[in-house]
Amino acid sequence: MDTFPANYTVLGLCWEWGETITDNGVTNDVWVATGKSGDRYTWWVSAVYLKGDDYGGLPVWNGYCGH
Repeated sequence: MDTFPANYTVLGLCWEWGETITDNGVTNDVWVATGKSGDRYTWWVSAVYLKGDDYGGLPVWNGYCGH
């Protein structure tokens, strides 16, 4: 597992529902892909650790990786 430092800017490509994470009183089951290898999305990060809304600032419907 790798980490991004606090306040590091990274591009979120899309999101999917996954494992529920709770940290610092915030609970969320949305994961945001920050990379892509071929046709696969990679480098997933829990939206709990991102700024923005429950989807890490990505569009709710057209930001879903499965569409």
